[in-house]
This record gives sequence, C-alpha cells and structure tokens, in this order.
Amino acid sequence: MKYIKNTLLIAFLISPFFLVSQQEGTIIYTESVSFDFEAPEGMEDMFKDMPKSRSSEKKLIFKDGKSLYKIQKAMNYENEGSIEGEHQSSVFKMKIHEPDNRTFSDYNLGKIVAQQELMGKTFLIHDELKKYDWKVTSERRQILDYQCMKATAEDDEHTVTAWFSPQIPLGIGPNQYNGLPGAILMIEVEDGNREIVAKEISMGAIDGADMVIPEKGKKVNRTKFKAIEKEKMDEMESVNGGPGVRMIIRN
Repeated sequence: MKYIKNTLLIAFLISPFFLVSQQEGTIIYTESVSFDFEAPEGMEDMFKDMPKSRSSEKKLIFKDGKSLYKIQKAMNYENEGSIEGEHQSSVFKMKIHEPDNRTFSDYNLGKIVAQQELMGKTFLIHDELKKYDWKVTSERRQILDYQCMKATAEDDEHTVTAWFSPQIPLGIGPNQYNGLPGAILMIEVEDGNREIVAKEISMGAIDGADMVIPEKGKKVNRTKFKAIEKEKMDEMESVNGGPGVRMIIRN
C-alpha cells in the first residue's frame, strides 16, 4: 500500500511538469544597450550627436522544449556630418546596424545553433547550451503580471542578473540564458549597461513554421568564434595604430 501511495505521489508531481513541457508561446523583449565610450581627440564633432543607447525589440518563441530568439523590430542609426579642419574639411557617415542574429536552443538535447554577424561576416555557432551557476536570492519583483525571483551568475567576467518567474515553469530565456526553474523575463549585464526585459507575454499555440533552425554562416563552435572575434578586434586596433573607438553589439 505504501508503495502504491508513493507511486501515485510521484505521478502527481511529474504530471504537471509533463504538461508544462508541452506549453508554447511567445515573449517579446525590449533589449537595450548603453554606449560607454570617449571619442578620440579631434573627433569629438563626429560623435557628439551619436545616441548614448540603443533599443530594439526581440522575440522568443518556444515549443516542445525548443526556442528561437530573434529580432522583432530593429532600431538602426545613421548619421552624416563633416569635420572642419585648419586646412580642409572631412565628410563622414556613421551607421549602427543591428544584425539579424538568431539563437536556436534545444533544451532537451542541451544544444544551441546561433547565427552571429561579426564585422560583415556571418558565423553559425554549433555548441553545447551554456550552463550557468545560478545563485537564487530572496529578492522578488513583479514584471508584467508575473511574480519573479532574482538569480545571479558569472559570465565572461561579467555578473549577470536574471529575474525569472516560476509561474511559467520552463527553463527558457532570451538569447542563450537558461537553466532556471522559470522563464527568464529580465536580464541585466554589466551593471545595467545591457538590459533585456519582457514587455509582452502570449501563452498559446505558435506557428511551427517560425521555429526554423538558423543555417546561414560559416560553421564554428563557441571557442573558435571567440578567437575570431579577438583576432578581428586586434586587427582593427593595429590598423588604427592602437586602441580607439570600437563597438560590437552582441545578440
């Protein structure tokens, strides 16, 4: 009899999670990045009208233990101007373009496929789903209609703060953030210089045709991509004669 009761109890505990695994829906996020830099001497006019931050809309669609995070609405920036010198003037054009980066996550297999643009070239990153050593705190806050809990983790020498809601008991999140007992509705990185916060949540059927695994780009793993990224940045510094204004907007 005790065995039967325990079996029924286990079945009762498991069944809600089985139902949850079948949930699907869409979360729309606002992703904001602050630009923290100083213009090189003599180039102040070039950068005086440049925005101090940039925001865009991203969406996370999820179904059957998989998700895809991609652009919903890009916010690009373009500016033209001139710099007057003692003997001549120079015309410049500045653009901040948001690439069509996408991250497909398979939580069941622990795999990701990420389409990432780097200085005009597109890469396709195939790798393991990144595991974060989350530390859940006692802090609470409400995001939209959902009660959220706070968790922190270290990632590439930065502290990541996540707010997740057990009311959506799926280990999903924007970009590659995952692994908490609830959907991540807000992410803060670099002391808030980068922020991703949910602005709309729709639970319900999604169009399966939207859940497309990225295929565009040169296939690499995460370690190789990081090495290429560092190499490109070093090349740019070498061409410019040393550290200067440089900016990479990551997905």
